[in-house]
Amino acid sequence: MFRNFVVGAIAAVALSQPAAATDYLDLSVGYFDVSQQDNTATQYGIGYRYDDIYHGLRPGVGFNMTSDKSMYGYAGLYWDVPVTSALLVVPNFAVGGYSKGDEGKDLGHGIEFRSGIEVDYQFPYGTKLGLAFNHLSNAS
Repeated sequence: MFRNFVVGAIAAVALSQPAAATDYLDLSVGYFDVSQQDNTATQYGIGYRYDDIYHGLRPGVGFNMTSDKSMYGYAGLYWDVPVTSALLVVPNFAVGGYSKGDEGKDLGHGIEFRSGIEVDYQFPYGTKLGLAFNHLSNAS
């Protein structure tokens, strides 16, 4: 299981490129169901993180799709917490709609809450590279 977690964590690298002043386009690839391992899949994502609204807090929206055709669209908040001038820890929370598709994991409901944490390195020209771990739940 640990090996799969490491593979998933490495695969969950997100490239964020500034789209306007401090907005970011977020592209990701990752490993779905890393903890339970009963319906694993490759996950692809695209998101948009808006400009900082208050001390590193920024709204964002996004969409994920897995190789087994499940989909998750969400809106939420990210909090960029600087550790150094280039290293950020980013706790986040979102709510969205989930569809298991034809072969995806049944999460029990169409509305899912996502909580997560990521660690990002911000390059001098603004692009970020990071590792993220997120959990989906509907509180049941």
